[in-house]
Amino acid sequence: MFLAVETRFGRKVVIKVLPPDVSGAISAERFEREIQLVARLQHPHILPLLTAGEADGSLYYTMPFVQGESLRERIVREKRLPLEDAFRIASEVADALACAHRDGVI
Repeated sequence: MFLAVETRFGRKVVIKVLPPDVSGAISAERFEREIQLVARLQHPHILPLLTAGEADGSLYYTMPFVQGESLRERIVREKRLPLEDAFRIASEVADALACAHRDGVI
């Protein structure tokens, strides 16, 4: 994962590059089909896909950069989430997964 600036729009983006063992195991056509499916997802708790492609034999996709602490970092820092926060996060994740499932992501 890399942080970059999309020069055309002057915004920060995250570039996620599939590891060679993963990108070598799937075809470019399959990657394209999966990226097209993910790009259609519209939900407040799912980051949109900005672009995707292949460069120098590596498959990649970009998403908006979200400033802030990750859930993993918060759990490491706090050791235990307040019950109210844990329920809210679990509900948001379940809602996003249900949206993805309705759109054909299994």
